[in-house]
Amino acid sequence: MFGLQLLVMLCLVRGILAWWRMECPGALGLTRVDPIVSPGGPSQHLHSFHGSNAVGFTADTASLRAGSCTSCRASQDMSAYWFPVLYFQDARTGQLEFVNPVGGFTAYYKIFGKNVTAFPDNFQMIAGSTERRSFTPYDHRTSGPEKSRWAEFGLTAQKDFEQLAVGFTCLDKDEIFFEGALDRHYMPDKEFIDANCDGGLRAEIQFPSCWDGVNSAADDFKSHVLYPNLVVEGDCPETHPVRLPSLFYETVWSTSTFKGRKGRFVMSNGDPTGFGYHGDFIMGWDRNFLQAAIDTCLDRNGSMYECPLFDITTESEAASCKMEVPPKLEDERIFYGLTTLPGGVKISATEGHSHGKHTSHDNHTMSGNCTMYGNQTVSGNHTMPRNYTIPDHCETPTGPVNLTTSGSHATSTLDALGMEVNHGNTNSMANGNIVTKVLQDLPEKVGWVREAVGTTTDKRDRH
Repeated sequence: MFGLQLLVMLCLVRGILAWWRMECPGALGLTRVDPIVSPGGPSQHLHSFHGSNAVGFTADTASLRAGSCTSCRASQDMSAYWFPVLYFQDARTGQLEFVNPVGGFTAYYKIFGKNVTAFPDNFQMIAGSTERRSFTPYDHRTSGPEKSRWAEFGLTAQKDFEQLAVGFTCLDKDEIFFEGALDRHYMPDKEFIDANCDGGLRAEIQFPSCWDGVNSAADDFKSHVLYPNLVVEGDCPETHPVRLPSLFYETVWSTSTFKGRKGRFVMSNGDPTGFGYHGDFIMGWDRNFLQAAIDTCLDRNGSMYECPLFDITTESEAASCKMEVPPKLEDERIFYGLTTLPGGVKISATEGHSHGKHTSHDNHTMSGNCTMYGNQTVSGNHTMPRNYTIPDHCETPTGPVNLTTSGSHATSTLDALGMEVNHGNTNSMANGNIVTKVLQDLPEKVGWVREAVGTTTDKRDRH
């Protein structure tokens, strides 16, 4: 019934010509591998893999197609699909337990318009950002404006679309409580899930579908593809005019298993908010075959069984397909009784906290290559990084941000805490006991207050 719910929602989407629902009933494996972000070695956090069993530390179209099986029901689909998994953390013991999926994984291929182009060989892309721990388009506790009014409310940037492409849907077995796909852009808390989601929690992510027509990959993993102006449907930017299949992932997690237990759910990338949910894809189809499927498999009900081109395997055959977990990761504990997430990932609702590349003493992690968001506390004796700047690709904060430091600190040239970033310029702060605050985002302006020994500076910029 839950698939039918999504089917109804998708059929209401404007401009959809056809779609098919690629069923992948079992995981190839759960392991710390990511051939896009961490090629050649272990990735930082755990993923669930689906598709070609040839995926590993490295992968491309040729290697994936050389696999001996696929965990998806169409034997021609030798692509690689992966995403972080869900854990439950017990409030009393602090230990982590893997949350089982319900029914495997599903990839939706949605065809908008009549000029949709198959992914090129070696095509790869990522949707979402593992570092994200905030939602900036609007107050995430509200439903936000209707899509038809997005432009009116200034929701026209790719950074907005990427966040709107993440969803968590509560599934109610009795269908009394109904939510549509991508209606909620954060992971609800345990109390809400216990009360309303006896059918599980469905994690969803929509991939970009507008291609630059040239590059199969990008150094930042993303810039070769962009979202249309309504995320799922809509118009492509002039810079990325080639329309690709609109790829959508869904996985249902059996959260009801933990009903009544005190604790919280967290993603394997250390994210308890859901804002950092993401997915990865590498093309493994024969491109000519995929183009034929795009042109031929035009069932508006989304049934892969109605496409005469697909060689459909049995559910048990697909579920039995497994990848070879790299030997160095074979003995890693990933299911029960864990004191930390696999890979030692720290759980944090602070943007970039567990993935940063700028680290002070006492293992406090800054926000990687981007600015700090959310709430961070640093205590003790630290020397913060010198000449810490925000590179051009980073976003500036638009929500509440609080950084509190206590103790003896030496802080030098922290760059661009302002909303309007002037890259390359820095702000030097006096050494000593420093408290730095970024106050609540207001509709028309954001105020920043820096307080240092003998120095107080106010800075206000228009949003």
